[in-house]
Amino acid sequence: MNIREGFTIVELIITLTIMAILMTLAAVNLTDTLAKGRDTERRNDVTNIILFQETAYNRSTTRSYFHNASVSSPALIETYYQNIDRDNLRAPGVVSPNYSLVIATNTVQTATGVLPQPTDTTYVYQPLETDGTICNDSASCRKFNIYFREESTGTTIMMTSRSQ
Repeated sequence: MNIREGFTIVELIITLTIMAILMTLAAVNLTDTLAKGRDTERRNDVTNIILFQETAYNRSTTRSYFHNASVSSPALIETYYQNIDRDNLRAPGVVSPNYSLVIATNTVQTATGVLPQPTDTTYVYQPLETDGTICNDSASCRKFNIYFREESTGTTIMMTSRSQ
């Protein structure tokens, strides 16, 4: 009698198919986990920006917020935010010397209505006067909103100043 040792081709195909399915599931889960991690970093960045905005507001003699956080000069942003970790001003994946803050161009105060819409690499800063219009000078900014986009859900999140 001739006894052969080893696996049949059917057994190998079944094993490889199961392995491929498991690898696909692991890759999808890893991608989702990484996106959620970047979302947490975005939320922490915006929370820290708000904290520094509130600190500057309380230091200010005019009791007003910064009116244009998206200026092209990194030096102005760095002067305004003083001791903030510069990485808080950059969304995940954005490298120095660029910052992720862009100014809102409208006064719609909803996550879906603000323009421009935030992306995975930008935070939208909306400085507002008391009446809800965009403020153009730092003496009249009494409140603000910051928007960011969650990568894992595609949802835009709005966070506001304390003086709303």
